Amino acid sequence: KDEESGNSTPERAFKVEVGSLLLIEAYRGFEKTAPKAHVPMVSVVPGSKPPRWYTTKDKIRMLAIAIVLSSVVFTAAANILPLSVSGFIAIFMMLFLRVMTPQEAIGAVEGPTLLIIASSGGVGKAIQHTGVGEWLGDCFVRMSFNSFAGLLIWFYVLLSILGCFLNNNAQIVLVMPIAYSASVKAGVGFRPFMYLCMMMASISSFNIPIARATNLMIVNRGPYTFGDFAVFGMSLQLFLMPFLLGFLYQFEVNNLWEYFNEVCAPYGSLC
Repeated sequence: KDEESGNSTPERAFKVEVGSLLLIEAYRGFEKTAPKAHVPMVSVVPGSKPPRWYTTKDKIRMLAIAIVLSSVVFTAAANILPLSVSGFIAIFMMLFLRVMTPQEAIGAVEGPTLLIIASSGGVGKAIQHTGVGEWLGDCFVRMSFNSFAGLLIWFYVLLSILGCFLNNNAQIVLVMPIAYSASVKAGVGFRPFMYLCMMMASISSFNIPIARATNLMIVNRGPYTFGDFAVFGMSLQLFLMPFLLGFLYQFEVNNLWEYFNEVCAPYGSLC
């Protein structure tokens, strides 16, 4: 009858029948207040959490946490408080406002990530103290024919490759000693290599899907293939290469670091 009258059901609509199983996102206590005539049996999914933006208390919590997080960023940028102190205060405020429980706060600590950072720090110290970093730095200088531009290109390639396999923190810790030794051997400043390590640690994870957890999250959603990441990730790396290296090269050759230090001096650490 609906089809004859022109009132056809939309494509995304569906008809709920007796015995239908629905997954519903509802408020806390819905299993007790649900109308039994329409929903005869309700069970809570283990480990699930209801939305928390319906009550006035939750809206107040949202506003308070937004203020707290903004304060953390401001105090760290203005050098008023160390980031560790302001971060600890923010966590305490979240617990005090009951945004999360102590168990949830402890569970949010990622053990594998901390282990990677700690172990890579040890490896970085070993590279520095055993002379491996100095030897590798000397190799890079020879491969670049003692050219500052060539040295930047080699480290760009190295960081792009390491980004496919290592955590960004591990990249910085491992490559920094090598970059420092190379800069000393070549007789150039260390700052371009320091900034290169920091920037490449953030953007060198696009080459393969297993480089980051976020990549793995979207692979099946696409669906994307290994080749998609290789083609577009490497294309992005090649596209950014002349801009990033040219920027660092000009800053070092023309000593623009000192110029911008003078410009930013009146603004302190906010600049």
